[in-house]
Amino acid sequence: MAPFFLGAFYPVVGLSRWDSWEDIKQLVKKEYLSTLVNNYKLWPAVQLANFYFVPLNLRLLVMNCSRVEHILILESKQSNRRLIHLLVSSLTRKLKKGCEDGTTDM
Repeated sequence: MAPFFLGAFYPVVGLSRWDSWEDIKQLVKKEYLSTLVNNYKLWPAVQLANFYFVPLNLRLLVMNCSRVEHILILESKQSNRRLIHLLVSSLTRKLKKGCEDGTTDM
């Protein structure tokens, strides 16, 4: 399910933030493969530890907690990128306005 889930994750997050389709396509092209590879690094290790070390009655809890943590990591990665983009665009607008006005105060 990882290729499908990650393939749906980026467009859903982009649409929820009102990003343009071009921005979403660029994000998928840039992040999909690296996220999928990191996903395949994480989940086999979690599954292996879960089946060998966790008692049967706690396995579902371990998997659910791991999934929530994985989703939070993905979302924080997206949030940080969006915040950096907003800060850079804000500073760029202020610098352009300062150059047009002849001032460089922020």
